[in-house]
Amino acid sequence: MFTVTGVRRLTAVAVLALFATTSRAADTPLQEILSWVPHDAAAFGHVDVATVWKSKPALAIRKLNPEKIFDKLEDFANIASIPPETVQTFTIFMPKFKGNGDQNSFIAAFTFNKPYEPKKVVSAIRLMTNFDEKKFMEVQPGTYEIAQGPERIRLSLDNPNRLVILGPKAFDLAKPQTVVKGPISDAIALAASGQHAAFGLNFANFPDELRAENGQAELEPFKPLLFADAIIGKLDVGDELVLNILARCPTKVKCVEAEKSMGVVRTLLQTVLSRAITEIEQSKDETQRKLIGLAKETQIVLRSAKIQSNEKEASVTLTVRSDLDVAPLIAQITGAPGTDGAAISRTQNNMKQIGLAMHNYHDTHGAMPYAAVLGKKGKPLLSWRVQVLPYVEQDALYRMIKLDEPWDSVHNKKVFDDHPMPSVFELVGTTKPGEKNTHFQVFRGNGAMFDLVKGAKFVEITDGTSNTIMVATAKTAVPWMKPDDMEFDPKKDPRDLLLYIGGLTNVGFGDGSVRTLKKTVTVENMRALITKSGGEVVNID
Repeated sequence: MFTVTGVRRLTAVAVLALFATTSRAADTPLQEILSWVPHDAAAFGHVDVATVWKSKPALAIRKLNPEKIFDKLEDFANIASIPPETVQTFTIFMPKFKGNGDQNSFIAAFTFNKPYEPKKVVSAIRLMTNFDEKKFMEVQPGTYEIAQGPERIRLSLDNPNRLVILGPKAFDLAKPQTVVKGPISDAIALAASGQHAAFGLNFANFPDELRAENGQAELEPFKPLLFADAIIGKLDVGDELVLNILARCPTKVKCVEAEKSMGVVRTLLQTVLSRAITEIEQSKDETQRKLIGLAKETQIVLRSAKIQSNEKEASVTLTVRSDLDVAPLIAQITGAPGTDGAAISRTQNNMKQIGLAMHNYHDTHGAMPYAAVLGKKGKPLLSWRVQVLPYVEQDALYRMIKLDEPWDSVHNKKVFDDHPMPSVFELVGTTKPGEKNTHFQVFRGNGAMFDLVKGAKFVEITDGTSNTIMVATAKTAVPWMKPDDMEFDPKKDPRDLLLYIGGLTNVGFGDGSVRTLKKTVTVENMRALITKSGGEVVNID
């Protein structure tokens, strides 16, 4: 399937344009795009980029220039001859999000207040992504397809006042829908009216597990929100940022329950913030200590949040100073170089990308990859890391490797030697520049998620993907192409195989989340986290 990671690279140049706009656009392209949105869509989001970009937080982010994104913006704008101020709005929606592959039915679209030249945009994309003609080809006038792995997405440039990106399952969705008032109709109307930002969520079109009677216990406090007819949000940008979120409910009783649920969310966030502030105050990491001011400001915002309900809806309104210093937070999120906190952030992001790649592999093949690529006689030849290359933007490298030869055969060893290790396998702050050994490994065998005999299916992970380790940080680094991982022996202490830095280790779970585990997690709990269907009760707090 086409990966979200691949979409990120593919759409990078388009997304860059999102960050440099200053004026309102003509209504026609936007009205056309909004007419495509089903009023019962699972998710919808819209940003009046021109207005939002002039806000103080946006100016602060541009000044920080995280990961040099605005330098790339300027390069793209110059090559494509698209003045940044011509980008007007950004809209994205997903009709359903119930099952495997539904995420590929997304449509994302930009509108412009002045026409661009499609040929120059194509040239800019090819130049900045290094896509060759086989991966980025024109399939009909003004329509291009981009391939990564087994799937393709489309880029529509047939109207010079809009640019549309269609997921692999959305090729037939860019057309007017029959307008029947639905759960997210109000969000669509907000977008049409020029609202600075708006979104809508229809949980009826999300996975059924969210509303299951005997679902995950941790979701129980939030069930009134999950059972709401719709969640509608809007953001107003000015001297203050005002975020208003509504939960539309069928009865007054349900609205009161949703109001209480919003209060639970606030209390939970306040508790997390209090703990975080205590930990940060004890930290020696100066970058993290800079977060204290922002955390305390956030506490004030939460305390002053206005939560209420009436016969039709529950609502929460949050007001934030537009000049709030977000620089420390941006540094943590983007992994700005030079801090331990940044290294952790970037490492966790790498793990998340690996988790996403595993999910996309499963969606394509119906199961997780084997722990290794096996030869005809069952001998491990290559690591699972090679198998996920097409899903971490490394399709070209994947095609160079001979899958029927060992990782250190004459041919494959030359590929290994001549190319850098994909950065997604780096343990940031530990992996040295040019190093080709990785600490990111899986546990395999004896009931772990990975095995040399077969690839696991998510339905077989009866302990729950959120409770089962997918990838971990191994103590001993191995050549990234080599089929070498951590052998799980339930009679031994698996913690001895992990790398702990400052008493902590990063672990990626089957649901794609990444958590930091303390060395104090007991051996019993660690074993339970490794097995996929052991039925154990886990406590890692």
